[in-house]
Amino acid sequence: VFEGNLYWNLSGESSFLGYENLEKWAEGTGKEMVEGQFTGLYADPKLSEFNKVKSIDPAKINPENFTGLAPGAKSPLIDQGLDLKVLLNLEMGGRDLLGTPTPVGNYYDIGAIELEDL
Repeated sequence: VFEGNLYWNLSGESSFLGYENLEKWAEGTGKEMVEGQFTGLYADPKLSEFNKVKSIDPAKINPENFTGLAPGAKSPLIDQGLDLKVLLNLEMGGRDLLGTPTPVGNYYDIGAIELEDL
């Protein structure tokens, strides 16, 4: 299931997996669509300090290694997460990947790390 994700190419190129763009891919594959509505987002995620990410190894998850993947203050990830309880009957959990209580603000952020302070 692909629903409510943010996609970005570091080069800024908008084509996606052989399609003109993400929305055309969604229309062609049915992914990132909920009840006929496009749910994906193609935008620079404006991560806080992506260039300082020390590891992407899941075995090394800790705040020191992953804080650079947190949304920055003007990130389009903020408050744009889908309500997985309503859509898929999945419990969201009470904390993000780094242990921050979730959601911060009125809605969940897209991704596994919430912006800690609004």
